[in-house]
Amino acid sequence: MPISNMSRARLLTMALLGSVIASSAARAQAVIDKAGDFIPSYTGPKTADLDVIAAKASYNGTIFRLDATTAGPIGQTAGGVYVWGFNRGAGTARFGAIAPNVTFDSVIIIDPKGTVTVRDLVTGAATVLPTDSVTVSGNTISVSVPANLLSSQGLKTAQFLANLWPRSGLVGNETISDFAPDNTDTRLVLDFPLPVEASAQTELVIDGASEHFNQVQGRLSARRDGDAQRYGGFTPNLVLGLALSADHADVDLASGGKLKVKSYSPAAYAAWNSGAFHLDGYAAYTTVDYDARRNLRIGGATLSATADPDGKAYTGAIGAGYRLGSGAFTFGPIADLVVTRVKVDGYVETNAQDFGSTLQSRDRDSVRLGLGVSGRYAMEKAWGVMVLTGKARAVQELADKRDIFRAAFSAQPDAPFDVRGPKTGVTYGAFDLGLTAVTKAGLRIGVTYAPRLDGDGLVDQSALLSIAKSF
Repeated sequence: MPISNMSRARLLTMALLGSVIASSAARAQAVIDKAGDFIPSYTGPKTADLDVIAAKASYNGTIFRLDATTAGPIGQTAGGVYVWGFNRGAGTARFGAIAPNVTFDSVIIIDPKGTVTVRDLVTGAATVLPTDSVTVSGNTISVSVPANLLSSQGLKTAQFLANLWPRSGLVGNETISDFAPDNTDTRLVLDFPLPVEASAQTELVIDGASEHFNQVQGRLSARRDGDAQRYGGFTPNLVLGLALSADHADVDLASGGKLKVKSYSPAAYAAWNSGAFHLDGYAAYTTVDYDARRNLRIGGATLSATADPDGKAYTGAIGAGYRLGSGAFTFGPIADLVVTRVKVDGYVETNAQDFGSTLQSRDRDSVRLGLGVSGRYAMEKAWGVMVLTGKARAVQELADKRDIFRAAFSAQPDAPFDVRGPKTGVTYGAFDLGLTAVTKAGLRIGVTYAPRLDGDGLVDQSALLSIAKSF
């Protein structure tokens, strides 16, 4: 049973700009409010700039961004203001029958002319922001508020609730024209970094499965070429055998993050050849131990969110080829199909400030078809043989071309959303350049460099050292 101890140094270049698919039970989103729904108690002018049609209160870890869109251009109503109420944990209902479910313990009063006042109703403190804090553009008025002006009163900052109400004046509830949302509070929209980097977890295992089969094929090819005395139990045309691979991989993620992967893959293989034609088969089970550190850009700081989930994978593969030429130099067409299913357990990232994410368990399927050519040049030595090998293939992913998984921000675990990782299942060119020394005693030491390229250039590369002993 050959045992291969391989250390892989990988550079995985990924466009980690994934997207989020909103879902019915999804992360907090902007409030959409019906046009023309002035509340019955309102007695002021029913001008379009006091009729809210959309509102969003977002939080990025350091700033509250408040955006309101009305049915008409901002500034039509003399004396009109926009008030955001925040419930930080001590919120109470202050509007009586007109909005009994709107609760708040602080307010942000926005005058379109540029004055913004942040008032803490618990402590009585008031802060006036610089005039450039307000932006008016057509029907939209926006303001940015430092989060440290609204300290917690029981809720974590990311769990604050908000509501918006325009007013035609600052005195009396009859000057309140609308609520967004109507008679309830809304969550903050969290503008935290998405856990897109997690897609590297499945991609790396899928790549590893392809490389393991590629290595087994290389050793089977060496046996067929007479470069090894024995690899498994051969009859003249058939071989059956077992293998064990142990891998360690380091992947650089965005913003200086790191993903470390340890995996163990017991496998069985079979090969059959007749003349110049050969057929190889492979099946493996892989256990995976991840150690992930995702760096989060929050304001001007870089914070880490860590996790150590487990995973596993199942792989089945088949390859075929036809050898042309004779003597020291041979070449020929090759084809292979590698099928892998990766399973990653659900996990919660650890981050003291609660900016991390919770990821649900997930599966990803890969079916990679490779077509290409291979070549070999052997040099006989007194101690054995030195072999130069090369392989070039075009590989197409026929199954999941990206990792799509369910996640939630740890601060809002009951508001899940779908994350789409970068598209990695594209047609690419896979190349293998190898130098192998095989002694007459059956010791095989090989070094392989395997770059992978697509239309954007180099996207992945690995350097592999393999040591095997035939018994």
